[in-house]
Amino acid sequence: MSNAGIWVLAGVVASGAVTITTERLRHRWQQDARRKQQYRRSGQALAEARREAYARYLVAQHVIEALLKEVPRSEQETLTEALQAHYASRRASPDSAMWIESGAAEMHARLLAGDRVFDAIDEFEAWIRKVLAAALMGEHESQQRMSSPEWDEAWEQQRQILIHAMRHEQTADLADLHDTS
Repeated sequence: MSNAGIWVLAGVVASGAVTITTERLRHRWQQDARRKQQYRRSGQALAEARREAYARYLVAQHVIEALLKEVPRSEQETLTEALQAHYASRRASPDSAMWIESGAAEMHARLLAGDRVFDAIDEFEAWIRKVLAAALMGEHESQQRMSSPEWDEAWEQQRQILIHAMRHEQTADLADLHDTS
């Protein structure tokens, strides 16, 4: 083989090596791009699912608040008696679906929630249970609170804490998506 043939063969080998290296790098770049795109899509899906679950939960809690406010009672009847009668009648009524929806919405929100929102839901639900338990046990202060502007303010304050945590998480989700672009 002549020198010219060796140079041609070396050129073909070098060209092949460059082509193979380029293809491997391009394949890696494409894989990275696909991974980023998949991560972005899953992040968008999670953010959307959270937004829907949180909205459903907040609507369900609003309905529960409205149901609690409409507890009818006579002048002689305590709130405890009225709540117990109201709950007994509601179990057999169409409104029982509202309580079921509220529980389902809470579970859905908890499943998708980050730590901060999960803790905020815990605090909100604990506050509701505490107030209802006190009212059902006949504590006069709680009975008065459920039908007062103070009750409305306390409910709204607890709800705002929850909404703030949800918005913070949504902002963080969007920032994560923006960082992976």
